[in-house]
Amino acid sequence: MKKFFDRITDRYIKFYYPVAKVFISILIVLFSIVVFVQLAIIITKDKYLFGVKIYAVESESMLPTIKKGDLVIIDEVYTYHKDDIITYTDPNDENQTITHRIINIFQKTSGDETFVTKGDNNEIQDPFQVTKEMIQGKVIKIIPAIGNWALFSRSVIGIILLLIIPATMLLTLNAVSIFSWIKARYVNNT
Repeated sequence: MKKFFDRITDRYIKFYYPVAKVFISILIVLFSIVVFVQLAIIITKDKYLFGVKIYAVESESMLPTIKKGDLVIIDEVYTYHKDDIITYTDPNDENQTITHRIINIFQKTSGDETFVTKGDNNEIQDPFQVTKEMIQGKVIKIIPAIGNWALFSRSVIGIILLLIIPATMLLTLNAVSIFSWIKARYVNNT
């Protein structure tokens, strides 16, 4: 029994333990970034936080201005102009948002405005007009690539890499600590 504990703990402690600690530290930093970005997106989904909302762009319709995986920070404004980039609720799915550029503005007789939008990378304009009630806000800042972490963390591979593997490694590190304690306490004293 003593040789079993010696073989497992000595080999693990000399090589695997330091490597695992570094790997877990890196994963914890990455996980913290993902959690921060995800929380910012979730918190600002239905309300403004510090006057802004944050969205991760999920399509390439606004290339080259906005890439898939960029974060867009939007501000609620009350006047919109041609060439403004806005984020609005998809009229076909109110759980989705679309970030496109205003290409034309129509003034209704009632005084209300409707907006014709189009993605920079799309051939044709959007098949509907956007009303002010649909608009979440105007894009004021684009943060490249940070949204990729949020999008990745929602995928199956992201869940495995960011949650399951680190949890397994932490459990393994704890198991080795327990084996070391057992070895020091019981096996070496017999």
